[in-house]
Amino acid sequence: MMRLAPSPAGITPAELLAGMGPSPSPFDAETEAFGRRLSEALLADAEARAFPDLAALGFWLRPAATQALRRHFATLESDGIRRVPRGLALHIAPANVETLFVYSWWLSALAGNANLVRVSGRAGARTALLLRLIGQILAEPAFVRLSQATAFLAFDHDPAIAAALSAAARLRVVWGGDATIAAFAGLPLAAGGVDITFPDRRSACTIAAPAYLALDGGGRAELVRRFFNDAYGFDQKACSSPLLLAWIGTAEEAEAAGTDFWARLAGEVENRSYAVAAATTLAQLTEAARLALDGGIGQVRRFGPGLLVVRGPARPPRPETCGGGLFEECIVATLAGIAGLMDAKLQTLTHFGLEAGEPARLAPLLAANGGGDRLVPVGTALDFSHVWDGHDLLAAMSRAIAVKER
Repeated sequence: MMRLAPSPAGITPAELLAGMGPSPSPFDAETEAFGRRLSEALLADAEARAFPDLAALGFWLRPAATQALRRHFATLESDGIRRVPRGLALHIAPANVETLFVYSWWLSALAGNANLVRVSGRAGARTALLLRLIGQILAEPAFVRLSQATAFLAFDHDPAIAAALSAAARLRVVWGGDATIAAFAGLPLAAGGVDITFPDRRSACTIAAPAYLALDGGGRAELVRRFFNDAYGFDQKACSSPLLLAWIGTAEEAEAAGTDFWARLAGEVENRSYAVAAATTLAQLTEAARLALDGGIGQVRRFGPGLLVVRGPARPPRPETCGGGLFEECIVATLAGIAGLMDAKLQTLTHFGLEAGEPARLAPLLAANGGGDRLVPVGTALDFSHVWDGHDLLAAMSRAIAVKER
């Protein structure tokens, strides 16, 4: 195991837990100050600036954003209701989105919890950079209480370690998908402990074809750039990355819009120097063949090594992806037809060209199929929020106490 300050590496779970200190109170000045320091470090670090997702994290940690979270937390209280920390929280972070462990930890710390954060052993350069910056700041005297209430750990899938840490936790946050949730499901928490779990999800995009065709060249290029950021930021492996694009309009409108859109996206892929491994290219072809076997595939078009488009019927996005820029494409005549694409596994639907009020009217249609937790504009699929997968995380990471004076 690895712990960032103050304890050395190689300690046992019992020693680690014994060394954990009490957490600061919700939205403690020390915790908020740490967020400001980490934000400044991320936005100033030359290596961090090379990763757009790290820049986004730095922006999200700004004091103005923290103040907005504090105001929201205050709304969770009312006459006779106080919000208090849950206690010790155990976070199980995924490998595919390397910044997620910071978002999870930071919200829990703001809620006043002490935190054990397991980072994936398969994580890469972003995780190493984040741990370095966090460790440097936590070592400063101004953050001694937060440091004592925080541990970042790296350990293999060891049931004994996982069981010991779970047994001490009053909150467990599992981001790793269905398999990870199943691995922790049989491990009891401390008395009164609760789980927040994030199962495997997938996402889609919808664009009104007439609205796209009405854009000038600059507008189309900007929309394509935003779509690229949504889809390719984590190689399509983030739960909110679109795997399917549904055009709303007539067949003729969708054909004209799609021909222009995919060609522009291929150019964006090339301009961004997005590289695709040979194994991924082979996996794309295998996955496209599997989609064809499922029936209804009308066309398969390759626009380059980083873009393969499979046109098919209006149906939910495939359950998993090899990444590398493999997209399904379909056409629906009206906005109501979008609901048929969704199932309980849908997380995010990005949109462009909908009229004012249409996303709000679409929400109940998605809910009827059990899916659709986010309806956001194209270009914001990866923007993190304290409301995620239907959970208000600040509410879930704290608990309500009923208080009656007399």
